[in-house]
Amino acid sequence: MEKIISQRENLIRALQTPHHTAGRVTAKSVTSRKIRTAAVLVPFVERSDGYSVVFTKRSPDLTDHPGQISFPGGCVDGLDADLVATAKREAFEEIGIIHHQVEVITTLPEVYTGTGFVIHPVVALVDSRVAMVANPAEVHEIFEVPLAFLLTAQNYRTEMIQTSVGLRNCETIHFNQFRIWGATAMIIAQFRQRIEDYSRLLANG
Repeated sequence: MEKIISQRENLIRALQTPHHTAGRVTAKSVTSRKIRTAAVLVPFVERSDGYSVVFTKRSPDLTDHPGQISFPGGCVDGLDADLVATAKREAFEEIGIIHHQVEVITTLPEVYTGTGFVIHPVVALVDSRVAMVANPAEVHEIFEVPLAFLLTAQNYRTEMIQTSVGLRNCETIHFNQFRIWGATAMIIAQFRQRIEDYSRLLANG
């Protein structure tokens, strides 16, 4: 596993599905659905001690998912060319990441929430020199979690959480004072599975 998460090219290969083809889903096509369509940027940043993943804690004043841990992102705008454009725009608006500082690697399968959103994750490498600044209207805090921490099974637990559709057993990740669950945890599970599968592939030659 260390060989993957410490080397850029291996990490990129692991995050991409074997037959991945990056498609363009236009804002026009996704906004025709009755549910609300959103895209998030899943930012991987290379640090001196390995890769980290960037998260935000949403403002407690927001109508949707206040105070929850998420990736930077939001709903599709009619001017967005596609869902990648949505993710990049929202990342800029929320934490100041500029589009040319983002190298899109792949997309992950959409995730549905009980609050009526379908979320399209866009995985990217972000320039480590980026100075991320929270937009206080949307983001209360920005923090990073080491990728190695997210790939360690012992850091996961199942908890009963009050959700929009009642009490549910949810997989959670606790990092410092932050509790990650819901759609964000489901997105982590997706890229975690890809990395684990690729690790087994390398181990088997």
